[in-house]
Amino acid sequence: MHAVEGVTPALGATSLPEFRRRRAVVTGGGSGIGLALTERLVADGASVLAVDVDAGRADSVAAVGGRFVLADVSSPTDWDRVVQIAADDLGGLDLVVLNAGIPVLEPDPLAAPYERIARAYAVNVEGVVHGLRAGVPLLEDGGGDLVVVASLAGLMSYPDDPYYAMTKHAVVGLGLSVARPLAARSVRVTIFCPGVIDTPLVPEAVRTAVLAAGLDLLGPEDTASHLLEALDRGGTGRIWTSQAQLGLVEHQMTKVELPRPPVRAAR
Repeated sequence: MHAVEGVTPALGATSLPEFRRRRAVVTGGGSGIGLALTERLVADGASVLAVDVDAGRADSVAAVGGRFVLADVSSPTDWDRVVQIAADDLGGLDLVVLNAGIPVLEPDPLAAPYERIARAYAVNVEGVVHGLRAGVPLLEDGGGDLVVVASLAGLMSYPDDPYYAMTKHAVVGLGLSVARPLAARSVRVTIFCPGVIDTPLVPEAVRTAVLAAGLDLLGPEDTASHLLEALDRGGTGRIWTSQAQLGLVEHQMTKVELPRPPVRAAR
């Protein structure tokens, strides 16, 4: 079982149970980070349900030893089915990785078709909300880990895809804000923010700019390794960035100054 630490990063790392040899759900598990993570977890002995909306990804998941589950993360009904499979076939969950995400791919905020914006919001934000609400009851039974996969775009401005950035800022805020109440349920929260990853979802302009600057794109396998390393570091409510040149780095949010209550004179 997991001994959940306090919600501040200053509490540092803690030893992590052998979650990699246990039970996991990975959304967006049919390609990219999700598939690489599924492969790593299976290799370490875990039983993994790789959730994806693309039925054509089933063979890729089977090839790495995961179990493919066809589901749309934006659908609460689909999430009910995913957790039912986890309960019936795995007996519960120890790790939920909310990784599924899609870009809008339009830098002009006035030109982006609203249908694309709405779909990105449904997958990137509502998919995390539904996954949290469906997955936590199975995690809290014995303690577990919830990972919100955001992006560097959730920590900074990203003019190449502003609506995508909006969705990632949203889930970073959600992850930070649920860490304390979920700690009371023996669930730890990790917020994982990778940089530009070498997948087909990367806009060509972004890929070209990164390479022209003499930088490297992050491989999905290295990203998965960084995510597991972040879990190994322990704690809850911690934000981690992952980049090719810098590796895994903990991100500290800037403290917001708040007014202090007035000092009342003693009577």
